[in-house]
Amino acid sequence: MSIISGTYQLHSATFYKPSGEALHLYGEKPLGMLIYTPDGRMAGQGMQQDRPPLPRNLQAPAALADYQAILKGYIAYWGTYTLDEAAQTVTHHVLGSLIPNWVGGDQVRHYEVGHGRLILRTPPAVLRGEALAGELVWLRV
Repeated sequence: MSIISGTYQLHSATFYKPSGEALHLYGEKPLGMLIYTPDGRMAGQGMQQDRPPLPRNLQAPAALADYQAILKGYIAYWGTYTLDEAAQTVTHHVLGSLIPNWVGGDQVRHYEVGHGRLILRTPPAVLRGEALAGELVWLRV
């Protein structure tokens, strides 16, 4: 069993520009769940609460914009994971993802764990056209 095994709810998701400016890509109060099983499997999802509903009329002028907003406000992937406790990193070995180019790859996160809380930090990556580094705070359920 790993030190991060368990189920977590997303408390906050803050992304930082190189200037230090903070962005909340999933809103001020995101929803999400992250699960790490003792046998090395993981699944995570996160979303913005106020995404638009699916368009009723696929020919509607706003349908494409609505679909883009729906997708921008959601992330989901699953796979297996390995921990490097010395480096304080968890590597997610992605088997399936909403982001197609993550499938078959690895997502490395630095972690802090304690007091019912797990903090995952992402390396800078291009998100929505900008280089952003993330900090996601998860609370143990």
